Amino acid sequence: MMAAAVTVAMDGVPYEPIYHIRPPKNWVNDPNGPYRDPVTGKVHLYMQYNPNGPLWGDIAWYHVTSEDYVKWTRPESPVAVWADRWYDKWGAYSGTMMNNNYSEPVMVYTCTEPENIQRQCIANPPKSDLHGKRTLDTLVKSPLNVIMSEDMIPGIVATENFRDPTEWWQDPANPDRWLIAFVARIKDAEGDNAHVIVFSTEDPTFQSGYRFSHSLYVYKYDLDRMFECPDFFTLNEGGEHFLKVSTMPSHRDYIVYGSYQLSTTSDQYVFVEDPERSFTFIDYGPFYAAKTFYDPILNRRTIWGWTKDELSNEQIIANGWSGVQNMLRTMVYDSVERKIKTQPVPETRGLRLSKLVDMKGVAVTSTPTPIVTSNTNNTLYHEIVARFTLADSVTFSATTTYDKEDDVPEVGVMIRANADLDQYTTVSLRMPVGGPEASPSTCQTETHPQSKSSPSLPPPTAAPSATSCACASPTPSGSTTPIVKCTGRPTPRTPATTPPAAPCGSRCCTSAAPSPAPSAAPRPCTAARPSPLPHPTASSSTSSSTTACWRSSRTRAWRR
Repeated sequence: MMAAAVTVAMDGVPYEPIYHIRPPKNWVNDPNGPYRDPVTGKVHLYMQYNPNGPLWGDIAWYHVTSEDYVKWTRPESPVAVWADRWYDKWGAYSGTMMNNNYSEPVMVYTCTEPENIQRQCIANPPKSDLHGKRTLDTLVKSPLNVIMSEDMIPGIVATENFRDPTEWWQDPANPDRWLIAFVARIKDAEGDNAHVIVFSTEDPTFQSGYRFSHSLYVYKYDLDRMFECPDFFTLNEGGEHFLKVSTMPSHRDYIVYGSYQLSTTSDQYVFVEDPERSFTFIDYGPFYAAKTFYDPILNRRTIWGWTKDELSNEQIIANGWSGVQNMLRTMVYDSVERKIKTQPVPETRGLRLSKLVDMKGVAVTSTPTPIVTSNTNNTLYHEIVARFTLADSVTFSATTTYDKEDDVPEVGVMIRANADLDQYTTVSLRMPVGGPEASPSTCQTETHPQSKSSPSLPPPTAAPSATSCACASPTPSGSTTPIVKCTGRPTPRTPATTPPAAPCGSRCCTSAAPSPAPSAAPRPCTAARPSPLPHPTASSSTSSSTTACWRSSRTRAWRR
């Protein structure tokens, strides 16, 4: 466990983050760029920024640089892109920077006109800067803007649903064509769904010539018709492809596993999800709108995420700032567990000084044990690594339930605690009240196409009638295997008998444990849709159905 340094800072301002990146004041959200200059070696990180206050609005691009991913420098004029043209008066939203085919950095971003009309624009460092100091602290908007607009997308739903560019990549079907993806909400043959869409260009400078190509991936959860902040990447040459997305109802970032393969019905490559591994969220805490980034010098992919303050607007205004960029993490694929894992980049070791405390065998009781007192050796910032060994494995077992708040176990570290322990912040592991059940009011259904390597399934059964619903999946053996995805602990995928149809208004998720009665007014049931995804794939049209449940339904009210 790595804790951020939080205490009285050198300038006397209390409890401000030192190692997490943020401006000295005002609002920040999504990380943008990022870019490692192969000429100077500098790392350039941009981020969404309100130059006029600590709440969301008037979004521009803030800019910081580093040579080691640890110590960051703010330019004298840190705003690299202002929202100052007719096409981005509403805001210069999230974007990407990478080299074009001539090794020149190009920035593409979502330019938003008043009334939240979202389009895509280009900005470039001036030639004088590229041939001079290469500060990249001012980006000049292209005279060709707007380069991609909503009227180029068939079936788009509303003008505020087209944003957040990925990196460019070379079309495997045509080496002279470059592809770039965005998210869009589209009315397709199966309804109103979130699409990751692809535009193409044969301009090696990335400045013009864009055309809508196809949908790379379609997301069919009933309660979430819009993605944010996609990334499409691989972690090694010729290896597996991954899709990173942010979902608004759960307010989390996920990895989608699958394959990038040629469609049998067109000359386009599409992403086919592997439902056995997807979705896997990246972090349990406030980690959102993340941006992955390939460093061509260190030959590694890393990920930055935004951490939002969970404070009231009144508290944020009083503080004068809101939001930080999380500590940079490496992304490594574990071939045994077949999952992507992240951890802080090794450069953070350079922040360590001498070890102040090395306590082992400390018994954890209800009475806290002091470990480090403030200003020890005049050290103001501490990294804490805590490992706990539990004598009773049942206490934190995935099958253990706790009905009362007072009975829930918790183990961790208190930081910023005063002598009387009436003020403190905890970093801890705490079991949820009520056990592994998902919320009964946020069930969703999803269908997946079968990839080439997946076993063929029998034809799906007809959808339940309007007066009943069931959330089970047919399996080759004829039994049913409920698959429940939750932001809490997942229900084990064990064989079960076919569940009875539930009357509308009751719980619509099937799980291994008894379902609690819903506390809120029942919602109408949504039957599982057995139809295949509307975009072409390289597999058969057979589909399987899974159920997903989210605990949280928070949305980014400031991001329509």
